Parts: sequence; C-alpha cells; structure tokens
Amino acid sequence: MTSLSDIVLKIGDSIKFRHLGIGFVWAWIYCSFETSALYPDRFGVGINADISWLASAASVTLCLFAFGFFFRFRDLSNHKNLPFIAAALMACGTFASAMAGDWAAVGVLSGIATGVGSALLIVLWGDALFRIDAERAEVAIPAASGVMLVCSFVFPYIEGIVAVVGVSALPIFSAVCLVLTYGDASDSSGECGRSEKRAEACGVRLFSYGSTAVHAGRSKAVGRKKTTGELLRFCLLVCVAYFVIGFFSALGSPESAFQEAYGFDVSTLVGSVSGLCLAVWFIFFSSRIDMTVLFRWLSPLMVIGIAAASFDGVLPETVLSVVISIADAVLQVVVMLHFLGMARRGPFAAAFVVGVSQGFIQMGILLGNLTGAKAEDFILSGVCEMWALSLALVCLLSLAMALAPTGYVASMRIALHEEDDVRKDENPGALLTEERAREKRVAELSAEKGLSARESEVLGYLAKGRSQPYIREELVLSKNTVATHVKHIYQKLGVHSKQELLDLFEG
Repeated sequence: MTSLSDIVLKIGDSIKFRHLGIGFVWAWIYCSFETSALYPDRFGVGINADISWLASAASVTLCLFAFGFFFRFRDLSNHKNLPFIAAALMACGTFASAMAGDWAAVGVLSGIATGVGSALLIVLWGDALFRIDAERAEVAIPAASGVMLVCSFVFPYIEGIVAVVGVSALPIFSAVCLVLTYGDASDSSGECGRSEKRAEACGVRLFSYGSTAVHAGRSKAVGRKKTTGELLRFCLLVCVAYFVIGFFSALGSPESAFQEAYGFDVSTLVGSVSGLCLAVWFIFFSSRIDMTVLFRWLSPLMVIGIAAASFDGVLPETVLSVVISIADAVLQVVVMLHFLGMARRGPFAAAFVVGVSQGFIQMGILLGNLTGAKAEDFILSGVCEMWALSLALVCLLSLAMALAPTGYVASMRIALHEEDDVRKDENPGALLTEERAREKRVAELSAEKGLSARESEVLGYLAKGRSQPYIREELVLSKNTVATHVKHIYQKLGVHSKQELLDLFEG
C-alpha cells in the first residue's frame, strides 16, 4: 500500500515550482478583471465596464495571432530579454491603468500595454513548456492552477497601493520562472540532439525546432492539409466554448453576492481545485487527453449552468458561476496540453499553435463579452427573455460539438520510428503481423497486470527490445521518469531482467 510519504515524494518529483509560472499570468488576469483589487468601484460590475478592458482584450487577441505567426520560425530560447520586456509592459500597464482614474487616454494605452505584454508572455510560456520534459509539462500546466487558488484567498480582500503593487508583481514572477524554465530546457537539449543525429543517420528527414526533433514522416502521413483542418476545427470549438463563458461574464459579476453569502470567492476556488485535480490525475494515472471526449463531458455541465442563468437568486448565480469557472479552468489546461501535443507531432511550431489557439480563446471571450453586454440591455428593456438566450447558446454549443474531430487523441508524445520504417520497406507483411501480435500481447498484459497507460506505452518499446535511453529520447522523458516506469513494469509483471520480459512475448 502506498504511504503518504511516497505520495508526497512522487508529487515533489513530478512538479518544479518554476514550471508553474504560467499560473501567475492566469492569476494576473483573475486579479485584474475579476476582483476589486485594482478597481474598487468595479465590485459587482461586469468586467467590460471599463475602456482599459476593451483595449486590453482587443490587443491581446490581435497580438496572440501576430506573435504566433511572427515567432513560428524563430528560436525563442535565445531571446532572454523577451520575458522581462513582456513583464515590464504588463506591470507598467497595470499600474497606469489602476491610477488612470477618468483619463480615458491613459486607460487605453495601459490596456494596450497589458494586452501586448500578456500575449507575448503566453506565447513564450507555450514555447518553454514545449521544450521541457513532456511528462513534467503535463503536470505543470494543470498544477499552475494552484497559483490561482492562492491568489483567490488574497487579492479579493485587499485594495489600494498594496493591491496594485501585488498585481503588478505577478507578471514579473512569471518572467523569472520562464527564464528558469528555459534553462531547464537547455539542460535537456543534449538528449534531443542525440535523438536527432540518430534519426538522421538512419536516413530520416526531420523538421528541427529548437532542441526537439519532429519526425517529418509522421507529418507526411497525417498530411499538412489535414493537420491544418484539425487545428482550425479545434480552435473554432474552443472559441465557441469561450464565447459562452465570456457571454455570462458580461451579464454582471455576482462575486459581491458570493462573498456576502459565503465569505469567499466560491467559483474561483472550485475552478482552481479542478485544475489541481487534473494535475493529480496526470501524476498518479498518467492518462492521455482526448479533447473531443472532454467537450462531450463538459457540454452537459455547461448546459446546466446555462439553464441556471434563467433563474434569479444567489443559488442559481452560484451554480452558473461555478460551472463557468470549472469549464474555464479545465479548458485552459487541456487546450494548452492539446496544442502543445499537436506541436510535438509537427509540422507546426509551438509558438504558432499556442498563439493561434490562445488567440481564438481571447476572441471568443471578447465577442462573448460584447454580445453579453448587448443582451443584458435587451433583457432589461424587455425585448427578449433570458431563457430564449440560454436556448440559443445551447444550440450554439451543440453545433460546435458537431464540428469537433472524432477519434483524435491529443498526446504530448512524439515518436521517431525510423528503424521500423526501414524494416517496413523491406518486408511490410511480416512486420505488420509481428506488430499486431506484439500490440495484442502488450494489451493483454496491461489489462491483466493493471498497467497504467504510460506504463503500457513503455512496455510496447521494451517488447521491441528498446533500451531505456532510446525510450527516453523517443518519448521526450527524463531519465528518472523512464527508470521509474520500467521498475513498476518489472514489479507488476513479476520479471527481473530484460530477457525475462522478452520471454513473455515469445511464441
């Protein structure tokens, strides 16, 4: 039985605090637009009630697309000053926005500064998380919700210069963590470089992006056109989901009612805990992410929240806000993981897919907020009822789900099956039969012995006679991670050597 100390050690080994720096960006967004820390007079008012918000929302949307295209062929790890430029823009813009008062011009300029800075920081974080150990990235992104959790217990209750300085410092903390994360990525570049040289020695053409090699053959198999279509379809799906989230965010913030009734921000607390639950799931169960399936689970939950919007009172408002917060937290994590996985498979760079996907998210929020503000005017004037708008949003979500690709699992893993490609050319029939038999045996042993999805994947390589260094390079994992998986596989299968394991696949 696993002891508490073993659980703590496993969590500590899986998470590095500096990899959670993107959580400071999320916390900055939360503190700036969903609390009264910077704008005490905005408490209980929709976030689109300020000109600086519109300037920030519009600029971050445009800049995410622009930075994604501009940086798609550039090695961002060599530009050590970019994180601090982005942090300086956000910090100065935040301070100026809080002090602007009735000066609309200052509010617009500060909003543009925060929008440009946050867009740059998000794209840089996507690139940095793409470069580190893939398994650590899978844990770090959802675990970054913990930063939001801490901030939800602090910033809603402070105001004045202390709050302004605190919120302005969040992007600086993020930039420091980002530089340290790039340092971790450069430390692991040697292993990726060896993987690239080994593949090139086998005659396999590679797209090289930074320190990670991506197999061009896989890109050809999938097809650039098909991959682009999947990218756009998922982006549209995400945009619609965040349109719904932005729509209800604009209908007036019920945070004041929450804190009066419960004493703290219930929705943000639940949303942050949802992200942390994903991190725990990845650490102990090593599951893959299927974004289409996730949307099918989230859609009924969002429908419940939309239905609650048709009723008055603190409880329906709580249900709506909690559901929206959970959807926001989970989607933010899974979208980042999904599109980083798409970048690992190629042919797109991480900066490009992160910039485009996050751009669609911000576009959905912006359009949702603007539409929600108009809808609120229509409701107050009696032109339409809330139930009719809720029904329209449910239909929109259903249409978006129809556009989602099926059978498409987002993995943070890449594979360079160069030796198998050579063998397949020599004797395709024999190799296909051998592969099917081996895969069937791996599936049988995994089900019989209770192997996790990750352990089953590693077992597939061990069954081919692959070494641990080979597996480490193939799956972009650290040395300790692979060694731990192999140790658990040996224990569960009851073998003590590589030959004993291979004997399980004989005949």
